[in-house]
Order: sequence, then C-alpha cells, then structure tokens
Amino acid sequence: MSKGIKQGGLRLLTLGEIKLARTLYGNAIKYHKVCIHRGSYLPFNMQNNNYAMTPNGEIWFQEGVYEPDFSSTQRNPIDASHLFMHEMMHVWQHQHGMWVRTRGAFSWAAD
Repeated sequence: MSKGIKQGGLRLLTLGEIKLARTLYGNAIKYHKVCIHRGSYLPFNMQNNNYAMTPNGEIWFQEGVYEPDFSSTQRNPIDASHLFMHEMMHVWQHQHGMWVRTRGAFSWAAD
C-alpha cells in the first residue's frame, strides 16, 4: 500500500475523505482549503508519534496515526475515521472563527 506522501509532506483531502466528512459537516467546511501534513506541527518533531494536531485549519498527523486516505484505511478503520472526523471538527472551528490554537495551548488546564 502506498503511503502517498513522504514524512514532512502535505496533501489535500481525498475525495473519499471529503465524502466522509460531509456526512457530519455537510457544506460547512471549505474542503478545498484543508491540507493534511505527514509529520509534526511542533518544532524539533516534539509532537507525540500517535497524535494529530489541527491548530490552524490544517491537520498534522504524526507517523503513528497518518493514513494515505482516512476513508479507506487498512489499519483499524474505526479508530482512523474517528480521529479524522475529530480533527475535522477543529478545522470547522478554525474556519468559523474560533481560536483553536489558543484553546489548545490551554487545554492542559482542563485535564
């Protein structure tokens, strides 16, 4: 199975991912503006290997959770699509004016 993009690369959403996201978000997201990065958002690769982050309307998946297409994955499809849809919520929040990065920076206080 092809991994699509190399570590540190980025891609647009696949048609399958857009179709999956539309089941929940309809046309409320500008799908053509969403990029998926394969790597760490944080400098020096400080993002945990099994984490995704969406601080700025773009999704950053580390190696442990990256998929070439979250709508048709071979690894645990339930977990992969759940994570993808969760991160798409942060895309929706960002595109609707919420301060996702600021909220994320202080999310540790809610734990």
